[in-house]
Amino acid sequence: FRGSDRPRCGKRDARLFSRMSAAELIEQIKALPPAELEIVRNFMLNGDTASAVRYASDTAFEEVADSVFEKHEELLRELAE
Repeated sequence: FRGSDRPRCGKRDARLFSRMSAAELIEQIKALPPAELEIVRNFMLNGDTASAVRYASDTAFEEVADSVFEKHEELLRELAE
């Protein structure tokens, strides 16, 4: 979230979070799905909540593309119809 898009926490919400111990917070972080965990990681490292977008290089794509298309040939053929 940036600027005015950032959700606001009211006093009630702030009290809720202030009661959480570090151990409880860590457990909550451990339970996050990978995408949410990446947001927390970026925030902890950079103070930024924007997710980093990662792309495969052309070489990495070429290395796996043929096997993926061969493995799912029937499905891809049906989707193309």
